[in-house]
Amino acid sequence: MRVGFIGLGRMGAPMAGHLLAAGHEVTVFGRDRVVTAALAADGATVAESLAELGSVVDVICTCLPNGEVVRDVLLGADGALSQAAPNTIVVDHSTISPQHARELSTDCRALGFEFLDAPISGGPEGAAAGKLAVFLGGDLAAFDRVLPVVESYSSTVVRLGESGTGQVAKLANQMIIACTVLGIAEAFSYGQAAGVDAAKMLEVLHGATAESAMLRTRVPVPGLQPGMPASRDWAPGFTADFMAKDLRFAIDDVHQVGVPAPGLELVAALLDRARESGSGDCDWTIFSQHFTAPPTS
Repeated sequence: MRVGFIGLGRMGAPMAGHLLAAGHEVTVFGRDRVVTAALAADGATVAESLAELGSVVDVICTCLPNGEVVRDVLLGADGALSQAAPNTIVVDHSTISPQHARELSTDCRALGFEFLDAPISGGPEGAAAGKLAVFLGGDLAAFDRVLPVVESYSSTVVRLGESGTGQVAKLANQMIIACTVLGIAEAFSYGQAAGVDAAKMLEVLHGATAESAMLRTRVPVPGLQPGMPASRDWAPGFTADFMAKDLRFAIDDVHQVGVPAPGLELVAALLDRARESGSGDCDWTIFSQHFTAPPTS
């Protein structure tokens, strides 16, 4: 299939690479010439403009920072859809608000295109391995058409329903991992203060009911998990700024539907405290350092 990819960052670049490996005809657009050159060496065509990319593909994948950028990239005067053929499908892997996704779907459909919200989870590691989870919302027929594309870089693809539902499920994921790390941070702060060896505690928890992806990769105790953010001076897999954005979307939407979410609001407040201290570019789990007690010897 002829696929365009816009947004060649830590997630998008390896995703585009998997599309090439799967045999798709890939056209990319990006401002980082090193990244586009590497993809070109693997067989991608590099478009000189968004409009050029849109004019030569059947599916446009985007992986961008926020909904405003997505709208401008797609629907701007010289955007990717400005010269696209009718029935072109957009698969937006950005995490944006559910309402923004629904509006983009309505606006694209009015112009003869389909827009699928398809936020992703798995981080740079999952993108590199081609094992992302994709939360997809939008038209069923469009979903069926793009499934071979999305499966090129994912291990789990689920259509949740109509437009916006993919974003709702992704925000639910962010709520779960945020509150899970909050609990992990509190538990290890308690254990260390009570004199329990953190490494032994982690070992037994891996075999207990508390086991989780976050316990395997995001225990916010420096030195406990080599290679993980807390042991790399909080070098990010996913930054505090980006997680704060996602949690703000979640807070807005839970308020919209009338659901209380005290844990979500607490983590969001702690994230804001971390960002105000200058840690916005650090891994998002650094929020835990704004309430945990220091390790005891």
